[in-house]
Amino acid sequence: MSVTQQGAALQACNNELVSCIDELHERRRELARIIKQEEEEETRLLQNISVLTDKVGHIRETIAARAEEKATLDRAIAEANATYMKILESSESLLSVVKNLVRPH
Repeated sequence: MSVTQQGAALQACNNELVSCIDELHERRRELARIIKQEEEEETRLLQNISVLTDKVGHIRETIAARAEEKATLDRAIAEANATYMKILESSESLLSVVKNLVRPH
């Protein structure tokens, strides 16, 4: 192989090498762009998670407070019903006594 042929082969190899390196740089830039987009998306998602976590915490507190209030009302209703039944029984007994006094046998 002559020096000219060797020079041409070296130049062709060099051109191909430069082209490959340029392609690698382009791939790297594209990956850097994609990574940046994904990191921005991750940041947005983490912010959303934080907001939602706060909302869930608030809702849990609200549910707990309302459940406690409901339990208090359940107890008050049960006590009122029991007291009402006692009053009803007493009223029925009183009515029976009064009827016997009004209509003697």
